[in-house]
Amino acid sequence: MPVLGNLYDATVETIARPLAYSLKKGGASYPKFRQTIVKMGQRYHDAPVGEEKAIETAANDLSHCVMLCAAWAAVYYEMDRYFDRRMQRALAVNQELKQLHQKALRIFEEKDQVYDKVMQEIFSPALSGGNASQTADGAKD
Repeated sequence: MPVLGNLYDATVETIARPLAYSLKKGGASYPKFRQTIVKMGQRYHDAPVGEEKAIETAANDLSHCVMLCAAWAAVYYEMDRYFDRRMQRALAVNQELKQLHQKALRIFEEKDQVYDKVMQEIFSPALSGGNASQTADGAKD
């Protein structure tokens, strides 16, 4: 894990340098932005520091914040994709379960129909034969 942390730090540093440079350069062009950057940079030091050091500190911190936000956005995006795929898979499984349930119900229904038919075939002649003998017996009495 430390290797991945070092790799991440190196990547952030590499990508953050141009951003920090742009912020430093932009600080010189816009006075209000420069004041804001200087105030931000001076907050991180115990003793008062010069404008250039404050701008450099604030620019580095802002560039790291931007990179951190980008990393969090990537993590959020990947988690969203993961949960979306998981939800789709759960819906597919649910649909398949419903289909299997319907199939099981049809099989039970067919079984009941076959059972009723067999029972009717078995007992129908006995009942009609039994009724005839009972009627004949009843007539004999």
